[in-house]
Amino acid sequence: MVALSVVILLFIFVFKTYLVRGSSMVPTLTEGNRVYVFCAFYTPSQGDVVIMDERLQIGDSIVKRVVATEGQVIDINNETGEITVDGVPFVSPIPTTLYNCVSNSSITYPTTVPEGYIFVMGDNRGNSFDSRYDRVGFIDIRDVIGRAIYVISPVDQFRKIK
Repeated sequence: MVALSVVILLFIFVFKTYLVRGSSMVPTLTEGNRVYVFCAFYTPSQGDVVIMDERLQIGDSIVKRVVATEGQVIDINNETGEITVDGVPFVSPIPTTLYNCVSNSSITYPTTVPEGYIFVMGDNRGNSFDSRYDRVGFIDIRDVIGRAIYVISPVDQFRKIK
């Protein structure tokens, strides 16, 4: 009985599962993947794949990659598509191109991420509604549910998320 209680508490406060919808994180995550999300005492870090709360007023909970955290300077070059953070090229699972990186917001680059916020983008940048858009913008870290750490289904795709 104690073991069952501990497991229940872990899944209420430490781990959650999330069903991926959409294609904004392809090739890292695809529609229908279910992921474990680490929630307890989590602070977003650059490169993490995070789940954000649906309270953002953009629909369901969303999953994106953290490109920059508070205090970091992000630059998106609209001529080359290059993304840099603090002057260093941002490394992502997909190549950066002009097509998939042009910013569609009123943000003027380079810009500094405000305190308490993060800048996120989908890995499938050509098909991702993310911080580059005014309606999303910088994400308040209080709206981050947690870090996606494992794909747990379908079972044949079980793996750690990088």
